[in-house]
Amino acid sequence: MARGAAAKQARKESRKNARMNGDDPTDGQSAASQDNSGLDGYFGPTDGDSTFDIAGEKKKEKKEKKIEEESVPVPAMMGISDGDDPFGFKRQQAAEARRVAAASSCCGDDGCDDDKPKKKEDEVLKKIKKGKKREKVMKEQEAAASTGYFGGIKPLPLLFLLLLTGSTLLPAAFWVLDNAGPMLAKTNLTGRLGHRLGIGATPKKRVTSFYEKHAPGKLHEVDSIVSKYYGDYKTLTKKLERKYQDYGYFVGWEDDEAPSKLALAELDVHVKNMKKYYRRNFPAQIVQAGDNIYYNVGGLVQQGKKVWRKTIWPVLKPLIAIPDEKEAKKQKMKDKKKYGKKPTGRRKKNSEFRDEEED
Repeated sequence: MARGAAAKQARKESRKNARMNGDDPTDGQSAASQDNSGLDGYFGPTDGDSTFDIAGEKKKEKKEKKIEEESVPVPAMMGISDGDDPFGFKRQQAAEARRVAAASSCCGDDGCDDDKPKKKEDEVLKKIKKGKKREKVMKEQEAAASTGYFGGIKPLPLLFLLLLTGSTLLPAAFWVLDNAGPMLAKTNLTGRLGHRLGIGATPKKRVTSFYEKHAPGKLHEVDSIVSKYYGDYKTLTKKLERKYQDYGYFVGWEDDEAPSKLALAELDVHVKNMKKYYRRNFPAQIVQAGDNIYYNVGGLVQQGKKVWRKTIWPVLKPLIAIPDEKEAKKQKMKDKKKYGKKPTGRRKKNSEFRDEEED
């Protein structure tokens, strides 16, 4: 027992001396364990599996970690010893401060990206210590650094090259401009675009009804036919009337797509939809009352038109100096008989010989 107490006291003193000198206290433990190698009967074996050696290895790892952390500069107030921070709180704060300082730097832990090419060039030059190869590499680096906007190509020869090639391409450009119109006319590109975009009035409705009447098998060709004669629909109508012997079918086709007719057709569609909605959703009593009002007002309007045409208008007509249609027609017939004689081609006898007064 006395030997065990003495060994324990010796280990304590070695640890204390190690702390005072700034050394690892595990060294003292290992030394004490080596000195007391004969105490295996009391404290067990002292080989590599002993508890003292495992604790020493852990402390060595902590010491190495501490040295790595101390390599990063810490603020003056953050220097911490083991005695001041037994639980490691201040040490965690110091590690957090170092992490924030590294993150807030301009380049981080890896350094600036701008220095990487220079570092690579320096490494290349270090490998090539001397000789012509080093001079060649240096010249290549200087030439690469001096390349401008055109990548090392001189602008003046490039300008002359463009002038030479441009002068040879000018005749081809002029030929394309001269023949672009006929080429586009053959492809009928403008007609297709105009017809697809709906630019201008087109006789599509009248042509469709015409083919429904005479040639139903060509209804799928209506769009191509109308686009082919885009802008020259008069020729199209004449050809169709002459081919199928149906003259006068296309008279007034321009009015089919007049703005007023298109607006009335669109309004008619909306009125029909409103009537359907009205009859489907309104109560039957309201629908019946509305129909009665519509028919009664329509009958009154018809009677009013009849009274205006037969009684009121004949009285107002002479007062506002509007001639009667029957009288005007009779007068036209008389004028036609009087002045509608055809000339015979001979001059009158009293105008054949006319003596003119001489001065």
